[in-house]
Amino acid sequence: MLLVRMLRSVVKKGEVLVIDASGRQWAVGDAATGPSVTIRLHDPSVSYKFALNPRLYFGESYMEGLLSVDGGTIYDFMDVLGLNIGTGTFNRADR
Repeated sequence: MLLVRMLRSVVKKGEVLVIDASGRQWAVGDAATGPSVTIRLHDPSVSYKFALNPRLYFGESYMEGLLSVDGGTIYDFMDVLGLNIGTGTFNRADR
């Protein structure tokens, strides 16, 4: 899954469990090194939208109900991403 590949390049501290629209699960990161959070994608297109513009489509997908945070809150997910600022890139525009 494209989103999981992107997250693997970024999340080094903490863990993000991603559940896609078909129910398949991927763990990214290490729960022993920081907080853990679970996100669920309710539409298969969300992963591709994130590849196009993660800064735009993350918030848009959350507000439209296409992405939900099941294990924790939206702030927990943002905390995990914030802990990992500078450890990788989402796309070429972020370099």
